[in-house]
Amino acid sequence: MKRILLLLAVTSVVIYNLPSASASLIVQNYDGINVTYDDITDTYWYWDLSRFSGMTYNVQLDEIATIGVNGLTGTWGFASQSDINSLVNYDIIDIAIAFNTSSVTYATDFQTAEPVWYSMVWKGRFGPTQYQSGISFNDSLEFSLTAYSTAGWHWTGPSYFDIGPDNVNEIIGAWVVLDPQASPVPLPPSLLLMASGLIGLVGFTRKFRR
Repeated sequence: MKRILLLLAVTSVVIYNLPSASASLIVQNYDGINVTYDDITDTYWYWDLSRFSGMTYNVQLDEIATIGVNGLTGTWGFASQSDINSLVNYDIIDIAIAFNTSSVTYATDFQTAEPVWYSMVWKGRFGPTQYQSGISFNDSLEFSLTAYSTAGWHWTGPSYFDIGPDNVNEIIGAWVVLDPQASPVPLPPSLLLMASGLIGLVGFTRKFRR
């Protein structure tokens, strides 16, 4: 019996420390509103970048303040540099699937009579308004993919650039996250499993000493 208890306790601790195989960006729906959940950083991203297109920085701030998602509590705001750094660690295809594009463009090369090419862009501001040499600007991040009928899909990696806060380019969305400190985090089952394992080890040790 002692050996069985010890084996169960050790197994619980080992299982808890195994790396998660399900780490990914997951699109979840809360009462009709899509959000993207990063289960590595426990961060909720607003799925629809295009909601914030065609707006100046201050107008985007006002629009972000109106976000309400039933089932999630906390404060929505522009993603920080740390949030962006975590996001770009994902494969571009994962990001493309996990966010609504902020721009869709069609064009035709009439000179070569090539079929229409198709481009999608995930592009938006992040971070607070910054100032450099008296000029205010915002950081922006762009992911894009292009499909040519004769060459297949072309993916481009993250592209960082500065954009003025008064710019209202219609393809500029916003990278928006839920403040993780303000959102209650439920106790994961794995933590409960580890706790039970540690309790078992303590109990076994005491019993063994007697």
